[in-house]
Amino acid sequence: MEEIIKTQLKDQLAIVTFNRPEVKNAFNLALWKALPRTLTALSENPEIRAVVLKGEGGHFGAGADIKELVEYSSSIEKANNYSEAVHRCFLTMSQLPIPLIAAIEGYALGGGFMVALSCDIRVATEKAVLGIPLPRLGLAVEWLGIAKLVETVGAGYAREFLLTADPIPMERLERAGMINAIVKEEELMETAFSFAKRIMKNSPNAIRMTRAVLNELSSTAPNIAFLNSVFGACLFHKDFSEGATAFIEKRKPNW
Repeated sequence: MEEIIKTQLKDQLAIVTFNRPEVKNAFNLALWKALPRTLTALSENPEIRAVVLKGEGGHFGAGADIKELVEYSSSIEKANNYSEAVHRCFLTMSQLPIPLIAAIEGYALGGGFMVALSCDIRVATEKAVLGIPLPRLGLAVEWLGIAKLVETVGAGYAREFLLTADPIPMERLERAGMINAIVKEEELMETAFSFAKRIMKNSPNAIRMTRAVLNELSSTAPNIAFLNSVFGACLFHKDFSEGATAFIEKRKPNW
């Protein structure tokens, strides 16, 4: 059986591809569980500096697999188990030390929208269709997803997008800060890679520490002692020594 997630390594960049094209990469329970495992393993590889997420077959992710979802609605235990897997996926994505970039084409709806939202950078094609239609199915978005949406676009846009459940025009997504770049279809991966390269030219330690700070600031009770320690820890790290020496010698740093 073909893998539900495909991983390709390109130098210090990992490309993670959702591989359920026959259902427009709708998220089933197996995919909700496989994604955090895959991303955690990549984050533990010191050679990997960034990850690009994409979908196979022209769609990022068309929400949850509704046929399977019906099966998990038959008991509160099954429903809670499914909910826990979704929560664990979003929680893992929020705590990763390496940057995530979403390359969005076709449908990015419901769960697919929220997975893209959990990334640091989002690039979308002009024809991509994004929205959160869960209320039309009788579902509320998992709470970590709602918190991330409020953090990203603000409470006003978040309420509009969540409560209307309408497809969201691309220009409104860009204005709200959800989308970092809108590109032609043939430019999607090139643009996503460009963002990755711009990130990877920086100190690996500084990027990991910066993402750790961003993650901590998003928590309900930030660890102030950790936040206070970050600048000093970076100053003491070998990356600063190399970065400062390279600056003085007018050369590129060798990370």
